[in-house]
Amino acid sequence: MDKLEKALDKKDGAALASLLTSENAQLKLDADKTRGFLAYLDAYPSAAHELMSELRKQSFRLDNDDDDYSNDEAVIRLEKSKKYVLFQEYKLVVEPVFIRLGSNYKDVSLFIDGQEVFKTTRENEHKEFGPYLPGLYDLEAKMATGFVDLSAKQEAEIWYGNKQYEASLDLQAERVEVLTGLEQSGLQGKLLINGQDTGLNPFETTSFGPVTTDGSMNLSVEAEFPWGTIRSNEMAIASTSVELNLADSEDLQKALIERVAQYETEWLDGLTSKDSSKLTTGTAKLRAELQSSIGYMGQSDYIAMWKYTGAQYDLDSFRLQKSEDGQWMASLTLIARFLSGQYRVGDLPPQELYEDGQGQDVVLVYDETAKAWLVDSIQTFYDGFEMSDRIKDVPEQNPKLFKSTAGASSASVDWNSSEVGAFLLQYLSSSVEAINSRDFSLVSGMIDEAGPSYKESSSYIDYLKGKGITEQLLSANVDQVQTLDDGSYQASTSETYDIYYQDGSVKTKSFKAVYKIVLMDGVLRVNQLIETKEQS
Repeated sequence: MDKLEKALDKKDGAALASLLTSENAQLKLDADKTRGFLAYLDAYPSAAHELMSELRKQSFRLDNDDDDYSNDEAVIRLEKSKKYVLFQEYKLVVEPVFIRLGSNYKDVSLFIDGQEVFKTTRENEHKEFGPYLPGLYDLEAKMATGFVDLSAKQEAEIWYGNKQYEASLDLQAERVEVLTGLEQSGLQGKLLINGQDTGLNPFETTSFGPVTTDGSMNLSVEAEFPWGTIRSNEMAIASTSVELNLADSEDLQKALIERVAQYETEWLDGLTSKDSSKLTTGTAKLRAELQSSIGYMGQSDYIAMWKYTGAQYDLDSFRLQKSEDGQWMASLTLIARFLSGQYRVGDLPPQELYEDGQGQDVVLVYDETAKAWLVDSIQTFYDGFEMSDRIKDVPEQNPKLFKSTAGASSASVDWNSSEVGAFLLQYLSSSVEAINSRDFSLVSGMIDEAGPSYKESSSYIDYLKGKGITEQLLSANVDQVQTLDDGSYQASTSETYDIYYQDGSVKTKSFKAVYKIVLMDGVLRVNQLIETKEQS
């Protein structure tokens, strides 16, 4: 006991190991095995005094032949040896302890006092290690995920022999799902964590991890698109599901904003000059709509003036998607700013223009042949929409004044078959709107006043009004467009309508029709409904 006290006082592991014995044959005592024992005594100096005090109590009992004395919580027991020659021999017996250790993920390396003891082969796997001397032990779990190095630590205090210490060193991380809305797009991309490539394609493998979800890690996606490489802005990983908007990219947003601004000025230029060929940033459908607007303007005896002065873009509104036929589309919302004014022909122009704001929901499509974004549709609004807090104001540099003329334009425009077809589809849609509103002016600007269709359409609207009939255009296709010798166009269509009668009944009817379309001062107009046949 004197030797033990000196070994403890000097923290002499080798001397301590030579004095102790264990009834567990697997506990091979040496200086290294005593480190945890001595670490505990270093952390709790009074424990050595208590240990020696308990051993002296045991010695007193043994001196008085009280062999039955026992203390289940004794760290070291003093026992008589069964060997007896000249002197009674004693031994210091220590009961070993065991550590049951595990973690919540597969492939986690487990360490006891810096020594790796096991690597988990499945989730929530635990295993017992030992035997060890009672003492203080550092437990650690480590895992390198490829995204982040995870670890968990715990200090184990085991001071009474024959005990099992249980610890689950769970790593505070989760598997995370990244949602782009483009999972079936066939895109090739990279998932980036804190700017580092993880080697995963997020459009094929949407779940990754484990990673921390405390917001300390950032996620972004880089992908190859027909218009180039786009990297999304970074988003903090703060939950097990991250919705990533690939249109939230500075490069893409800059390109779309520039395109929309160019479209706004081209529309005003084409409208005021009555030359829709100036709209190079819009699809054929929008060129047809511009033609209609030019037609309406041609009936006015007012001169209009506009300036596009810029717009506020809602950066949270930008979205990117791929249609079923494989075409890329982008959508966004903005408040466009204009200065405008008008005056009657012969009057003096106004001394100042009035500022006006127009909300626009814009859809663009990517034309892979032209390698350019084209505006495909614009829905306007004035009230009832709240912009997000992420607003980017883009003023128009040196805004140009566009001013309409009193007479019709003499611009000569060559229209291809797709553009004539787009115009005709717009005409059919406007015709149904005019029928249901009982307002011929909604379509009159698209019709040649000198042609048969002008009077026929007006009379047809009045006829349906008297009968209480309305229509819904279910589908319309332009089957063929031909250019005639006189420069006009002949287009054949397939049309299907629901016809709503005054008695509440509804009939679905399909027609084959042929139209004559003429070009008047650079503007397309319907001249004649050559024939229409109901299909059985």
